[in-house]
Amino acid sequence: MAKRNKKLKNVQISNEELVPTTIGYLETRQKGPFLLIFIFAVLFATLYFMPQITNYMNMFFNPELYEEMKNQKKFADDSTGIVEALTPDLVLYIYGTKFSNFAIKNNQLTYSVDNSSSKTDFSNYYLETYDKDKKLMERVLIPSTSVTALDINYTNIKFISISHYKEGVYPSIVLDDSTLTCTKTNEELVYTETYKYTYQKVVLATLDYNYKMTKKDNNTEEYNNMLNKFTADAETSTDGVTSSLARLENGFEFKKEENLLVLTQSSLENGYNYQIKADQIAFEMSTKGYICN
Repeated sequence: MAKRNKKLKNVQISNEELVPTTIGYLETRQKGPFLLIFIFAVLFATLYFMPQITNYMNMFFNPELYEEMKNQKKFADDSTGIVEALTPDLVLYIYGTKFSNFAIKNNQLTYSVDNSSSKTDFSNYYLETYDKDKKLMERVLIPSTSVTALDINYTNIKFISISHYKEGVYPSIVLDDSTLTCTKTNEELVYTETYKYTYQKVVLATLDYNYKMTKKDNNTEEYNNMLNKFTADAETSTDGVTSSLARLENGFEFKKEENLLVLTQSSLENGYNYQIKADQIAFEMSTKGYICN
């Protein structure tokens, strides 16, 4: 309690009505404002550092709860969409699911999944693979957290990410000379397949297709099947379509050009109609193992 000092003075009482009379003074030395600021500072610091204080107390008095809280914090640090170097000790936490032990073998990328704390909804998540320059090679759908192996077309993977895309929403791309080119190379069957999509303003105007295959001892059956297929296709004449088949010394090359302003809809396996946007084509083709740029 603050110390109070009294000062008295001689009192002269007036007999007049309604005239105030001073009988003394009361002085108080107050420290109220400084004490109040100090109390609020301590209270604020306590509230601000409460999570750290709680973790520190649990570490000593409740280690099981402390370990569980550490795991929850890891899940909160979501790795979705972050490109990471593909190393043996890589761990990704995606939507409460732990992905680890990544390995490449026999055109498959395998991994371990711990989904003990995962959500029930795990849709539209894709594994994306990149080369040493962080250029996207392919995008493979992860159908569920129970899947632990994905088929891949390329094995020279240096970086990966697991990304989430809303249905119907595609990553934006910038076209070079209004053209999107998507290519896939199969080293085992020795072929290269290329789709070239050319736009006029926002409309897909033409589609140029090229398939080149080399004959080897291990692909004779596939080679003959593809040669017969493209031979028949080259002999078919349609408005808005130009095709040709050239025999090479140890293989063949098939070319087909479609004018979608005439056809409106492509007849090719990975063809589209003239209204499809380039970002959708690039996204969908990358899920099939094509490199698009």
